[in-house]
Amino acid sequence: MRPLRSDPWFQAFAILAVVSAGVTAMNFLPGRTAKGGAPGAQAAPPPDSTALAATPPKPAAQDTARPAPSKPDTTTALKPPAPAVTQPPATVANKPTTAPSGAPAGQAPKPAATPPPSAAPSGGKAMKLQVGADSGFISEVAFADAKNGILVGTGGLVARTTDGGVTWTPSGPDLSAKTRMLTVAFLSPREVFIAGGSGQLQRSTDGGSSWTFVERNSAGLIIHLAMRGQQAIAVGGSGLMLRSSDGGGTWREVRTGVSTGLLFAAFVGQDTVLAVGKEGVVLRSKDGGQTWAQIKVGTTKTLAGIAMLGGGKGFLVGDGGTILQTADGGATWDPVTAPTNVDLSAVAFGDRSRGIAVGAHGAVLLTEDGGATWRAKPTGQNVTLSAVAFAGTKTVVAVGSKGLVLRSADGGVTWQ
Repeated sequence: MRPLRSDPWFQAFAILAVVSAGVTAMNFLPGRTAKGGAPGAQAAPPPDSTALAATPPKPAAQDTARPAPSKPDTTTALKPPAPAVTQPPATVANKPTTAPSGAPAGQAPKPAATPPPSAAPSGGKAMKLQVGADSGFISEVAFADAKNGILVGTGGLVARTTDGGVTWTPSGPDLSAKTRMLTVAFLSPREVFIAGGSGQLQRSTDGGSSWTFVERNSAGLIIHLAMRGQQAIAVGGSGLMLRSSDGGGTWREVRTGVSTGLLFAAFVGQDTVLAVGKEGVVLRSKDGGQTWAQIKVGTTKTLAGIAMLGGGKGFLVGDGGTILQTADGGATWDPVTAPTNVDLSAVAFGDRSRGIAVGAHGAVLLTEDGGATWRAKPTGQNVTLSAVAFAGTKTVVAVGSKGLVLRSADGGVTWQ
């Protein structure tokens, strides 16, 4: 009898058994899957996502000299946290690398301003623009139309909106962080001026995308600009009064006979202009600002804002809840009862019926009957509101201290 192992049928069976065992063993190796895609009993664990998150993607090789900042996608856990932003986005076109001729020396790049969320805030939360190292003070806001507006403030802040005040983007000249921008005025939808401290007077001809320094003889502090047609008036500290008759191209100083600070100016018509300020000063010009006469209005309180409605009708506001009205273009003024005694800093009208006045402690006063009566509207804020402007007849934006931007879409009834 032949040994079993030498038998051809045994050898064939043994070879088949060895092959089958090898295939079965391969199916249970780590990382292998069984037939049909089902994982094996000892399949390797998935790659460590934490380790992947710790390794950021390498920058593109073609832009290593000046890599453009990019915002990481925070919606996936496989990417690292967003790095701290150290510079504001480059949103201003045609900025000169050096101060233009006549510009104040020693200007540094403006601090970053962080715009509010892209969607309108809800739940009564107000927007805030962070300016430089502190929360900043927004001095004034103005609109060219229902969509386009500009606001200015401390820290060299200049920001622009193209959606009616829902979002704001830094869009100004390079200014020192110590520069106080105080006023903005549109001559037309594309031509706009901004001014403030450090001798600053800047002009834009593209709606605020780029700016040019405007030469002027006086370096005094400009607190407010008023423009109508080719006529322009600038007022400021110590009775400063500047006038332009060529659309702001050139300016000359005008003597007014007062030395107290002037805070606001407004055109009543083509040639009639008003200016108000500290100690109850009201000035009126009937020749486009060439000569001025002082008007007695029965108060020595600071007067800070004017709104003219047309047809000679208008209002001015000031400290201690002061509201005065005129029906003859500012020649005479009568007091109006206000529902507050806080200092009021600005007033604006969307039409001849609806107006808003703002002031200290977040005060907002609303009139819907052309200024005959006013009522307070709560804002949930306790900071000074410095300015207010309408973007259309129902959208209103108010700004103030701590970088606060309040917006109403219903004519001042409710605020966010």
